[in-house]
Amino acid sequence: MNNALKFFATLILALSSAALPAAAQLKIGTVDVNRVFNSMPKTESAKVQLRLAEEAAEKEFKERMDAYKTAVEQARKLEQEANSPALSENARAERRRNLAAKAGDVRKLELEINEFRQTRMKELQEQLLKNRKEILDQITAVAVEISKAEGFDLVIDKSGPSAAGIPVVLFGKDAIDFTDKVIAQIEKSGMQTLEKDESAGKKK
Repeated sequence: MNNALKFFATLILALSSAALPAAAQLKIGTVDVNRVFNSMPKTESAKVQLRLAEEAAEKEFKERMDAYKTAVEQARKLEQEANSPALSENARAERRRNLAAKAGDVRKLELEINEFRQTRMKELQEQLLKNRKEILDQITAVAVEISKAEGFDLVIDKSGPSAAGIPVVLFGKDAIDFTDKVIAQIEKSGMQTLEKDESAGKKK
């Protein structure tokens, strides 16, 4: 049994030693995706677009709420008049009919406001996620392009914490950070796109 244990221990040690050179040859890179994300003009543009959409939604919501409050106040006035002894029975009957119609308007406005709020919140959330995905897809594409061109075997995003709440990269002696290259490449692509758009505009 002792011989068998010695054999396996020797085998494990040999395998570990053989694996070290291969691991040492790995070219590892890191990218601070969050820094790239925040540095992009497209990110700021997306924030502005989202803020404008939020402001427009808030304005429309306020207008709907004002209309609702007005309808509620009108319903209250009709209710008071419908019960007023100062009015004739015919006049009170007319107020009751108007009150029933106005109460229907109030309920309709309530439903429309709730539906509007839910729909707009969903649309704004979808817009936020869509914009974020487009930007992250561009960052990923550029990072992959640079990784392939420079022969990286593994690239790690070092910007966010892990599930345990600690940084993904605690230490990387031989890891190469090429965040600045990703930012530069994205800026270069943006300038090329702008030049193409300006050129196309001049031809028209």
